[in-house]
Amino acid sequence: MAPDLTKKETKKMAKSLNVVARHLGISRSVEPKKWLMIWGAGLGLGTPKALLYHFLSPVPSEIRYYVGKPFCTARFSSSVLATATKSERNGLEFHYKQPLYLDFCAQVPPPEDTFVLQAFKTPWPEGLTLLKDFISEAEEKELLQNLFPSPTEENENENLKIAKYIPNLENKLKHRLVRHFGYDFRYDTNSVDVGGSKAEDIPSYMVKFITRMMSHNVIFRKPDQITMNHYLPGQGIPPHVDAHSAFLQPIISLSMGAPVLMDFRDGEKQLSLMLPPRSLLVMNEETRYLWTHGIANRKYDVVLDTSKMKFGVDVLPRGIRVSLTFRLLNSAQVCDCR
Repeated sequence: MAPDLTKKETKKMAKSLNVVARHLGISRSVEPKKWLMIWGAGLGLGTPKALLYHFLSPVPSEIRYYVGKPFCTARFSSSVLATATKSERNGLEFHYKQPLYLDFCAQVPPPEDTFVLQAFKTPWPEGLTLLKDFISEAEEKELLQNLFPSPTEENENENLKIAKYIPNLENKLKHRLVRHFGYDFRYDTNSVDVGGSKAEDIPSYMVKFITRMMSHNVIFRKPDQITMNHYLPGQGIPPHVDAHSAFLQPIISLSMGAPVLMDFRDGEKQLSLMLPPRSLLVMNEETRYLWTHGIANRKYDVVLDTSKMKFGVDVLPRGIRVSLTFRLLNSAQVCDCR
């Protein structure tokens, strides 16, 4: 049951809902309607739709999100159900202890801001391949245990948080922890210093995965350099192209842990691609030499709503992710791309 609001809370609710109405170009209604405006949940707050569907009672038929906004709208099959939800949920604490404020919409609200999904529809550039389930869940677990052999808690997820206990792990980068094999990767030039000090040897537990890549014709010989990246929610990597002169194609990335959205750009063209856990990203040709690739620094991604609701836009909270990037050194150290 919705709580009784104090005078101060009532004033705050009215102010918040007026902001919603103004931004959406609609009015609040004193009469019951099928549509509710909701302050305290939305894309701007990183609220997954499933969480809101679960919280609202009765459950709405549709939820509409708007880019960067801390509010949304919900449609019910009848004004009676909308009234019941408003009575049950108005003023209750929700995501991050943010209270939800609900009121009726006098008009049908605008559609979702689906323009943010255009980058998902961009044709893939030449040379971009994503191999899903390249490794099994058991192999993923084994690989992570080898990379992080000293769990500090019983929870397996904590096994990914112990980077500071691993030898040769660099904590110099502002946005993530890294570990190099074969050669140290230079982030100032996106290359390696062949004449410089070598990193630790490529470990034997990676050999079977490298062999699998070769048998699938993903790579034509064993890689010379591997970088492990450890990402916490909110961490990413700036858009970049690995140095042409330093590495041959392809550039390969194996994802483990949580899924993440990677952005590819070539001038005005942009592609957003979800990298699922255990997938292998292969970048050849245009993708390797022309398009930048990067991961934005944020704690959630705006993604396609692929649930049974199918209304376009949703939020995917980020988790802890680990990736392995495999590179082939260019012995000539000269760029010969066209």
